[in-house]
Amino acid sequence: MVQPLRLADLTVAGVMAGVFGLNLEQLASRGYLHTQWVSRQVHGMKDARGMPLFDKVLYPSRNNYPAASIALFERAQDTVIVSEDIDLPDHADWPRFVADYRVGVVPPDPDRPDTP
Repeated sequence: MVQPLRLADLTVAGVMAGVFGLNLEQLASRGYLHTQWVSRQVHGMKDARGMPLFDKVLYPSRNNYPAASIALFERAQDTVIVSEDIDLPDHADWPRFVADYRVGVVPPDPDRPDTP
């Protein structure tokens, strides 16, 4: 990381309901209408000088509860560098992830190099 990123922590108890007015049905919905609205609100928050308050959000993971996920806003791209990039199958947690979520991995089709 080149410089610290400013985090909006949406995992704090009461933030989604108390600050953004969302109910459990909206938060648990498979659609992203309400959560994308929250993201747009956080993205648009400015300080007294008109500068963005946040570069990223920490939010409750709907697909990996009770874990949290992080989303970076595009403005964070110049403050983050990739120090190491590995293929997913080489990641230490890949076997557990595949087993937990029953993911099937199919080799690429050699006759269609433009598709994964």
